Amino acid sequence: MILNSKISLQPKQEVLIERKAPTKMFAKLLHSLTSGLTSEKEKHQTFTAISMLQEINIALRQANINNIVRLAKDGNDFYYDAHGRDNDLAEAMKEFKINTDALSGTLFNDLYLVLEHDDGQLRYLIEIDIQRVHKVDELPIKINVSGVIKALEAKSGETPEQLSQRLGQLFCNSQDFDKFTNRNRLIFDRFTQSLEQQFRMSIRCEDVKLETKPQVLRVKESHSSFANKRKSAPTVHQGYPGWDGFAMYSLCWMGMMSSLNVQAQDMDVISESSEVLLSIGEEGIDAGSAAIFDMNLDDQKFERADASFAGSADNSSGDTDSSSSWLDFGGDDGGSSCGSSCGGGCGS
Repeated sequence: MILNSKISLQPKQEVLIERKAPTKMFAKLLHSLTSGLTSEKEKHQTFTAISMLQEINIALRQANINNIVRLAKDGNDFYYDAHGRDNDLAEAMKEFKINTDALSGTLFNDLYLVLEHDDGQLRYLIEIDIQRVHKVDELPIKINVSGVIKALEAKSGETPEQLSQRLGQLFCNSQDFDKFTNRNRLIFDRFTQSLEQQFRMSIRCEDVKLETKPQVLRVKESHSSFANKRKSAPTVHQGYPGWDGFAMYSLCWMGMMSSLNVQAQDMDVISESSEVLLSIGEEGIDAGSAAIFDMNLDDQKFERADASFAGSADNSSGDTDSSSSWLDFGGDDGGSSCGSSCGGGCGS
């Protein structure tokens, strides 16, 4: 399971947005000949990279998020932390400003930031994608938050198959599994709601959308083959320093759900390339019998009829408190020895 939220922001018009016709002579002529047709389909934002990053920087610091992994402008990396350094947001912002001061008055097409955060229980990757030019029905700032559970981190040198066996001992039944996942989902929800509020206040938005839905990864090949698909893989599997160990358990999650006959509710099943294969609603489906959870079937063979049992399912690509049965992850063996397996869901 990869915890996931999507936050979309529309800054207030008087702060960041001003629609302008082209200024260069040829562009003016083209604009005139086409009667400005492109402006009917797109919004042109006039804020610069520096001004936009200043707004983002304020929001992140107010949220105590100061560890940046990547900063790119129009597809070019200005900063990439290949060594896992902490508290480097200010350094990256300074480096970006120095390198772009001469062009600070120019516009950009795309700004892309990746940051990480750790609250002791979950580890987060936060993607911020800012599109200066976008369709009218799209919001220009998109924030994707992915979270993984630190208690399930792979040990040093542990293979996916070994991790699968170890995690198979953690859950005696689907009730234990549900308590564990619900508790971590609650922690994640609180974090993303707080982050959304911080962005809303710091950037002064006129429209904010927040959608939260965990993702279950359906892996059909070995981990070594999957690792070669970094660019299209979910963010937590894109090779950022340290994240292979943090996210490895997500390769096993679907198999565990199937073997425990978990009732899968309100989650997306995604492919190795991040495509949504099935969006499961609140009514849910039985992971033990649903074809999409059968790892012996490839993506083309599992029955789309599963969607009829999925509540508000969509096949487009595109609080529980602790109790006596709560799992203890303090020991070397990861808790109780209940013997459930990953059911082949680790992509081996």
